[in-house]
Amino acid sequence: LRKIMSNIEKTLSIIKPDAVERNLEDEIKKIFIDNGFRISKSKKIKIEKSEAEKFYKVHETKPFYNDLCSYLSSGPIVVMIIEKKLVNYIIKRIDRSYGKIFDFIYKIDEISLKKKKPIDLKIIKEALGE
Repeated sequence: LRKIMSNIEKTLSIIKPDAVERNLEDEIKKIFIDNGFRISKSKKIKIEKSEAEKFYKVHETKPFYNDLCSYLSSGPIVVMIIEKKLVNYIIKRIDRSYGKIFDFIYKIDEISLKKKKPIDLKIIKEALGE
């Protein structure tokens, strides 16, 4: 339980060129903070189209790929690492009776051990049936 309570999920968030151009960076960051996220790193950068193509390579067969890469490289962007304790995610999704919490903890431990992976958001979602 202690491990779950201290586990933090991190993800990349990008404030796109149009929002940066309209000076919405602080407003967008405030939305994350007001929703319980912490911004651990933030940097304004300008990337080349070739860098955007590498970043979005997973979408290269999609019809929007070229436009997406052009858009991301059209102006400055703000890249951020945002993080939030997994416990906040869990609390909103389970019945908080003692028995249900015990069953949930047992289930995520079981999945984690079976997959030989540390507890992360994917394992928690699997335990929740999401």
